[in-house]
Amino acid sequence: MINSPNGPGIRPILDLKPQFYWDSFRAGRSLGTGIEGDGNLKITLIDDDSRPPTEIITNWDPGQERWCGTTVTASPEEVLGPSGNFYDGYILNSWSSWTSSYCGFAVVAPTPAGALYTNTGIYPDIIFGLTHCDEPVCATDGRLEDVIIERSIALSASYRRVFQVLVKSEDVNDPIGNVYIGINSSSGTRIVSASTWIRPLPGVRGWYAVMLSAEAGSGTRYVSLSFKMNTGRWFYCAPMWFSTWSTMENVTRPPLMPANSRGGWYVSSTNSELIMHPEGWLAMSIVLPDRSVSNGHLDLAGASSYRFLGLLNLECVEGYRLRVNMSDTYDHLTVSMGTTVSSTIAFLDLTDDWDDFSGFGIVATWEISNGTRYVTLYCNGIKVDSVSSPADWWPDNLTPNQLFLGISAFSGTLAECWIPRMAMGRQRIHRSVARTLSKKMYDLARGKID
Repeated sequence: MINSPNGPGIRPILDLKPQFYWDSFRAGRSLGTGIEGDGNLKITLIDDDSRPPTEIITNWDPGQERWCGTTVTASPEEVLGPSGNFYDGYILNSWSSWTSSYCGFAVVAPTPAGALYTNTGIYPDIIFGLTHCDEPVCATDGRLEDVIIERSIALSASYRRVFQVLVKSEDVNDPIGNVYIGINSSSGTRIVSASTWIRPLPGVRGWYAVMLSAEAGSGTRYVSLSFKMNTGRWFYCAPMWFSTWSTMENVTRPPLMPANSRGGWYVSSTNSELIMHPEGWLAMSIVLPDRSVSNGHLDLAGASSYRFLGLLNLECVEGYRLRVNMSDTYDHLTVSMGTTVSSTIAFLDLTDDWDDFSGFGIVATWEISNGTRYVTLYCNGIKVDSVSSPADWWPDNLTPNQLFLGISAFSGTLAECWIPRMAMGRQRIHRSVARTLSKKMYDLARGKID
């Protein structure tokens, strides 16, 4: 039996002799033998908007859990980051600083002007090194009505847009039920939406992303933030508009592209070098930005808008393929094996609920033991699903093809999630190794980059 993948860093994974190993910390290259025996397989980093990663970036420092300004342009590694948003080492990309007083907000009567002020010379503790206005403060104590502030925005004529602002309570109050957001056609309107989307940002600083979706249109609108009266002082910062690729998932990541749009990044092997074998294993680290449907996922459009459908696809010329995707039927993360026509080797379903920014380590294994075929899925150290004696199986000598990560194929649906690491082997591994490896991939998904 191959040694168990215990120990620090990625070395235990490489000790399993994977056919292919990739991580987002080294996004432009990978390790593996392929079909030509080369130790480094080239990787193509693709932006679906066909823009090169040359825009000025802003770093997310998860150790301090705040943004840090920089003047360098984004390399492939900085585009994808080593792990996923709000975990150690991730590089966050932004297109703008926030220089206007109060981040462009003003009070809406009868909220008095004194309810909105700044902490002079102090910046939000989630921001560092950027050009940012002094920390805006909304004071709600002693008010006879909710404190409401607003700023003007412009709709997109082509895209649904999502507005997001980060908020924090000085008294560690939960913004759910205390903070609302609205969009109005005229200034001075105190109408906000009961369907405000709020997501906690992992970490100890107490920041939340507060979001609102707006249909495509034309003309000026006014975004309003409402803070419930007598709930203490609230801080806010980093108001951002998203256009292209704006959906419920992943809106907490600032855009890399100019004009307020977010790029859609995925990677693929440059050449047709990878292949499935009759026995093998697949391991992935995954971070999902939004909670499961059964745990309160707020995509009101339903499963059809679950925007992390195609996480991995390897399809041979003969039609056999290996896929990891978010099933829009079951709203679950799934691993499927079979053909593009009708034959199914296995459909493995991760049925557990999860919260925002949950990390997963999954390992799928397929093997022939004592003449019986087995396919098994492990997640975070636990066996979660298995299939035995499927009617079809991987043939010998399939034709190699390209591997896609972050999308199902060239024209597929982009995965609105993070895939920190992925490995694939062409030999059998013991179930105890697979279980331990899934826990290892989970640890790496949580931001451990050494």
